[in-house]
Amino acid sequence: MANLSDEFHLKLDDGVELKSVEQYKDVNFPSGLIDNLRKSSFSQPTELQQDILKCMLSGVCIAGNVPDNLGAESAYISYAIAACIQAKEKKTYNPEEYQPFALFIAKNEEMAQKLFTLAEELAKDLEVNTVMLTLQQFDNEVHCELALQKCDLVFLTADGFNKYVKDELVKFENLKYLIVHDLDWESEKKRITQFQDMFRYHDFPNAGERVILFFDKNYASVAEDFFRNDKKCYITFGEEDEIRMPRFVTGVDERDLQVVETDEKFEIKVTVAEKDAELTSFFKDLVEKYGTNAETFPRTLVFVNGKETTGRHVKYAIERAGFPYAIIADGNRKRRETRDIIENFNDKCYPVLVACTNLNFSTKFVNVSNVIFYNLPDHFYYYFTFSQLLSEPYNRPQKVISYADGMDYPLFQNFLADAERQNKPTEQYRTMIDALKPIFDALPKRKEDYDDDDEY
Repeated sequence: MANLSDEFHLKLDDGVELKSVEQYKDVNFPSGLIDNLRKSSFSQPTELQQDILKCMLSGVCIAGNVPDNLGAESAYISYAIAACIQAKEKKTYNPEEYQPFALFIAKNEEMAQKLFTLAEELAKDLEVNTVMLTLQQFDNEVHCELALQKCDLVFLTADGFNKYVKDELVKFENLKYLIVHDLDWESEKKRITQFQDMFRYHDFPNAGERVILFFDKNYASVAEDFFRNDKKCYITFGEEDEIRMPRFVTGVDERDLQVVETDEKFEIKVTVAEKDAELTSFFKDLVEKYGTNAETFPRTLVFVNGKETTGRHVKYAIERAGFPYAIIADGNRKRRETRDIIENFNDKCYPVLVACTNLNFSTKFVNVSNVIFYNLPDHFYYYFTFSQLLSEPYNRPQKVISYADGMDYPLFQNFLADAERQNKPTEQYRTMIDALKPIFDALPKRKEDYDDDDEY
């Protein structure tokens, strides 16, 4: 029998078929909840309801739009009820006052009332407490405190939620789910960002980022773009999908991925010819091993300091290795054009991107296997950002290779100082500093490199 474990994690491919409400016993739905589902015309779940339940059983997050009156609310509310009951039985959830198990946020009080009424029906005669809070009730502190005592499922509007947080009426240590229903993306974008930030900064320490966001259908594609770089698995029920199968936006759940240990390597290449030869050799090895199929070729970023070398020069070096599909992204191009190139790369439309380091500092790249710095950026922090060494461990590249020359000596001094400041390993930086110093000292000095105390 499958369990709603403390992590509520069950693989989608475990063979769980939820074609009849009776089968919910297989995932530990209480018999009383199954009876209530049957009474609410849930005896044969729709395909949409099945998809939502499977996704929630899998522990993934959902984003997108769900048309009204198709039972999506029954699916996610019933799951929250079942999870709450089991958590109480296992004593992993302690329903003390001001400690909700799930928050349901709706666009207006009419929708909040609809969700609350449905939850009351599904939780009838079960050990689950539900409460709805209106804006007027927040003005009565005594009434609000009484309503929040030992509540498990709380229903309120987005405005109410802001007051909820501002007045510190609640603690979130027990919260497992934040469900945001049918907010209009255009007017609520700041709120959605707020919810995401609250997860990021651990205002919901035990929620595990189980956030379900159902947007107004007109803005589903905008929401999808917003979540594209999130590392959790978000699922969109798009209008064009005709409510059949969920569409994955960002791949798999991070918990199913192994942490990547990046192989970081610095190589001294003094001349352009040396860099070209090494880069061509690297890509020749990849072509021999993987061929030139754009769908299977390892995703590779090659960064170029645009002041010194053009992206086109590097692209030619890659083409000489026998790989013809490298694309260039340059921050000097029109913003829209550059953004489209990077988004297409992140969408895996092509596997190799030559990126100039004059790109926007906040530019993000996803699912990259190799990062090569043909020449290092001017500022050491750009190196860590573009190399993705600051990314979550499961999204880091397998290899980061940097070609350094004498001009990079001051940069490695900054690397060393930063590593010492953060108590990080320093050996590789000291080794490079020792090797680069004589090369740097031999370089012809520019006029501004001399100390000039002469008076004019």
